[in-house]
Amino acid sequence: MAKAAWAESDVWSDKPVDVYASPGVFSGHGLLTSAESVVESLWRRCENELLQIRKLNDDWDGLGAKHPRPEVVDSVLELVSQFRKESQVPPPIRIVASPAGTVVLEWQLPSVRLEVEITKPYQAECMLEEQGKPIQHWEQSWLPPKSRKSGQVLIGGTSVPITESNAPRVQAA
Repeated sequence: MAKAAWAESDVWSDKPVDVYASPGVFSGHGLLTSAESVVESLWRRCENELLQIRKLNDDWDGLGAKHPRPEVVDSVLELVSQFRKESQVPPPIRIVASPAGTVVLEWQLPSVRLEVEITKPYQAECMLEEQGKPIQHWEQSWLPPKSRKSGQVLIGGTSVPITESNAPRVQAA
């Protein structure tokens, strides 16, 4: 019989749990830890917010805002799902529709802010603001799941192998 030990959560386990090293929703013990439960609920919140954004009509703000096209929101849902599966990217702190009909995801850490604006299906304009560094802007594309080959990323409309220099990721300072 395994000895139970406190794993810095409200769930007992036989050893400490590294929440972000866990490959999925459940810890290695098959139980959801408090930290995992919080992260999982944040991912569900993101998906629910995107589903609400998908329902917006034109003039949703009363000032003439365009609604995000369903295919744009669907591509964001796929991106969020991929981030969730990989467990290397935390849930964004904010997801909003813009008046231009785009979807904006935002991450904030004490010295880093990342904003990803999905402008077209599978295409985004990114802005990274790091304390003490110039603001960086770039465009990022990714492949739809059906056309994605394992280990490939879309750059400039061409599918290329993922390398250290082109791998999409959010990095903390």
